[in-house]
Amino acid sequence: MLSRWSAIVGILGVLVCAPACKKQTAPSPDVWAVVNGKEIRREEVEKYFRSRSPEGQAPSQEEALSLKLNILDELVNNEILLERAQKLGLAASDGEVEDKFTEFKSPFTEEEFQRQLRERAVTVDDLKRDLRRQLSIQKLINREVLAKISITDQDVTDFYNQNRAQFNIVELQFRVAQIVVSPRRDPQVRNRKSDDAGTETDARRKVAALAERLNAGADFAQVAMDYSEDPVTAATGGDLG
Repeated sequence: MLSRWSAIVGILGVLVCAPACKKQTAPSPDVWAVVNGKEIRREEVEKYFRSRSPEGQAPSQEEALSLKLNILDELVNNEILLERAQKLGLAASDGEVEDKFTEFKSPFTEEEFQRQLRERAVTVDDLKRDLRRQLSIQKLINREVLAKISITDQDVTDFYNQNRAQFNIVELQFRVAQIVVSPRRDPQVRNRKSDDAGTETDARRKVAALAERLNAGADFAQVAMDYSEDPVTAATGGDLG
């Protein structure tokens, strides 16, 4: 299986670099793809892989290789989009990157932020480079895709009418009831047995006894009316609606 996936990675690298490499020497084994002269190296893929791997979980060999191929594909697409953004003058400015970096960092203390960087084996420069790429690509998508999409009210109506069955979904409903037991006496308690636990020990003993009754098949509403200490719902069998 390893040799098969390695072959796929090698083939993908050759296919991506082929248009730009016809008169050049073959890339080194550490170069997994070349996009218009920009090398995507193995160490970059490995760094993204480490940052995205679930903590405490070691993926299988096949899962790891699959994820690395997905990361490689993403990096190739990002390079193509980034080049287009730069040609259109849509590359993110230093100010935009700093603003996004500050927003990204704000939920963390400095200590927590540094720990996150260490655990993911990335540097501040790595993070800012990723933010610049993301912002540039988003600006490109906003201009070249989202700005050219226009959905009218009639479009929405037509879609709804054509897919009406998808929206006719009966939501699950539940009726909830409760039995309340408190370790403190309450003069407002009005259950049918006038039963009111006064200490934590009494409350624990009462809870265990009521659970035993319910597990044996006793009617929940009847037990609530007899023993619940909630002055509002005891009379209605604990019903909350």
